[in-house]
Amino acid sequence: MTELTPNRIIPAFAGTTTGGLGAQAVGDGRGNDLGIYENFRLSLTTMITVISRRSIFLIFTGILAACVPMRHIEHLRPAVSGLIVEDEKPIPGVVLFLAKFPGKNQPCDDVGEVVPVSPEGIFSLAAVQEDKLTDSLINPSAVSGQLTVLCIRHPRKGVLIGVSMMMKLNKPVALHLVCDVARPHSGGIGPHTTSTMLGQPQYCEASATD
Repeated sequence: MTELTPNRIIPAFAGTTTGGLGAQAVGDGRGNDLGIYENFRLSLTTMITVISRRSIFLIFTGILAACVPMRHIEHLRPAVSGLIVEDEKPIPGVVLFLAKFPGKNQPCDDVGEVVPVSPEGIFSLAAVQEDKLTDSLINPSAVSGQLTVLCIRHPRKGVLIGVSMMMKLNKPVALHLVCDVARPHSGGIGPHTTSTMLGQPQYCEASATD
């Protein structure tokens, strides 16, 4: 529909700008969407960069920590309490000692530490441990066994093997021994005991204590 004027034809809705404003609004909406997307992309990129840097830092710190020497305790000898008898009676003049070289075929040939014995036949040994450094967590110390041999010097029977004890270096051990030289055993009796190199008889029975 148009209006007739003397000079020109004017569209009836020539002054209406709704279509132009609508196009501008659509354009502005797309611009806002692009801005939001760009801000999100930048935020995500920054977050990924920060996380990556922190991850690299944590990995590097972990590698350094694994290479640093660490302190640990090696348990070299069990704590021992015990009783030495013959036919359940104390033995006058009996002597107890630790083998100096417990890994030998005849471990009691060489006298190490002498163990005091009371008139009633009661004796004890303190545990022995050492504070050492592990090379690193990547190269830890081997968890090997430590051998301790308790020897008996009897006034009439000579030198006997009381017990051969084996313990891991990474775990403390406490034992109670009952040794009767009238009752030999073919091997170790009880926890943390082991047979001797040549299978010689032993005279002590071991039990774990708390």
